Amino acid sequence: MEESDARKLVQQVELERSEVTRKIASAQQELRAMGLTERDQLTDKEGFPRSDVDVHRARELRVQIIKLRNDETRLTNELAEALNQALSRKDGTHAKEERSGSVASSNRRLDGLLHIGRIVEVQAGSPALEAGVLVGDKLVQTDSIKDMSTLQKQVLSAASSGGNIQLDFYRVNDTGPHIYSTRLFPRAFAGKGLTGFRIIAAESS
Repeated sequence: MEESDARKLVQQVELERSEVTRKIASAQQELRAMGLTERDQLTDKEGFPRSDVDVHRARELRVQIIKLRNDETRLTNELAEALNQALSRKDGTHAKEERSGSVASSNRRLDGLLHIGRIVEVQAGSPALEAGVLVGDKLVQTDSIKDMSTLQKQVLSAASSGGNIQLDFYRVNDTGPHIYSTRLFPRAFAGKGLTGFRIIAAESS
């Protein structure tokens, strides 16, 4: 696959995942409007369907969310694979450019992928640690998280609703560069903030 084809695949899968994420949020919002979460009981103490909510609709929404989450997981895996393909194609291009002495650098570009910032601290016992975030990870820009401002909004929204956010990180280890995708559940914990990671904006990272 050529680099341009890999990049197109990344964009296509990201658009599909963003649409699935939007549908999940919409279903969760409808549940909240009914005064329910995904885990609330739909039966009363006697085991009968609750009379204060539309039990049939609530069950439909929960099933819908489960199916959408499965789709989101599949698309997340596909996105990670597509991003890694784009990285491998870009690595080959960089190697050729380095030999010819024509590489142009930008601290916001990682093998053709824009990133928002670099993780400089992960607190013990934090949601970030549980999600597998590492110091040195660079948060990749996506349709849902375009900058530090939208990241903060996503964190606050997820924390208030008991939800989570999807994060894609550019990571380099012994096997080379790759994309690490994870779900983080923002919440209050013993440390500072709601995520447990400290991130420096790309312009200064």
